[in-house]
Amino acid sequence: MGRKKQFKKEEALDAAMRVFWEKGYEATSMQALEDTMGLKRTSIYNTFGNKRALFQSVLKHYVQTVLYHFDQALNKARDTEEAVDALFHETIAHNYNPKYPGGCLVVLSVLESHQHDTGTYHMLEEILQGMNQALITRLKQGVAEGELTPDTPIQQLGEQISAMLNGITVMAKARFSEANLRKVAASSTKTLLDTYLVSPK
Repeated sequence: MGRKKQFKKEEALDAAMRVFWEKGYEATSMQALEDTMGLKRTSIYNTFGNKRALFQSVLKHYVQTVLYHFDQALNKARDTEEAVDALFHETIAHNYNPKYPGGCLVVLSVLESHQHDTGTYHMLEEILQGMNQALITRLKQGVAEGELTPDTPIQQLGEQISAMLNGITVMAKARFSEANLRKVAASSTKTLLDTYLVSPK
């Protein structure tokens, strides 16, 4: 029987995620990964592959353990307006959570696209497009259920909301006031949706 691994893969990925998230891909050294993950370089290579392969595993881990909160926010909302409002509040909570390094790992990585190969950049694109598509699906549901007018420009509206969410993320990383961004988030849903809501609240 082969010797069991002396570490938990998920815990190692969580540690690596925080290093990449805080430092960025290029500035993260293998030594920093060894120190934070508590693993020798050979163990990292044997389990995850090289640094780029590890980063891609980290992106998948980030989607499954962090970004899933955004899906929950969409799915738990009782109506479209509540769903969009929940996304803004989740974005604020995410960016100012003291457990996290700040910002969004995916958005920050896209802004540093020169550091990534084609495969990694496509992964980042797919994650952002997937989040936007989940929002568009929720907006379509709003039209189907009579919450939004039939002529609501779903694609355009979805991209406007996504742009504002990502803008808040970048501003939070740049240490803009949490209180001020909360005010922006609180008014954004009304600003974006009022024109299309059948019965504005």
